[in-house]
Amino acid sequence: MNKINTKIIFIIFVILLNSLKPLNSIENKILFKINGKSFTSLDIENRKKYLAFIGDNINLDNEFIIKDFISSLIFNEYFLMTNNNFNLDNEITKIYNNILKENNKNLEDLNINELEILANLKYDFVRKNILQDIINKGENNIFN
Repeated sequence: MNKINTKIIFIIFVILLNSLKPLNSIENKILFKINGKSFTSLDIENRKKYLAFIGDNINLDNEFIIKDFISSLIFNEYFLMTNNNFNLDNEITKIYNNILKENNKNLEDLNINELEILANLKYDFVRKNILQDIINKGENNIFN
């Protein structure tokens, strides 16, 4: 009786083992650091998914995506160091909802969560505002 139970358990184990799907994993390597904060290959993958969410950015090459991401992170670090006090959360939420409505995309299809999109939107929004401030200050100097 004991041999029969062992054989049944073995058969069930083999069936379960064969029914498992192969796992796809990405090795999460640290690619760069900014101000002691590490950014990994997973962050780049999330950036790619974010770019696909906000528009038709599927054909961007990896080098461009990494440089763009680093640029937005540097502007974000500058923003954090200068203690700017404009309210980001409301604007970012509005932008997120507008993109979601206009593009009619499903986050599950892109395999990205809302927090990752909001974080990347924040980086881009901060960069845009800092550049806009620099341009506005430059205009005042030109006309004076």
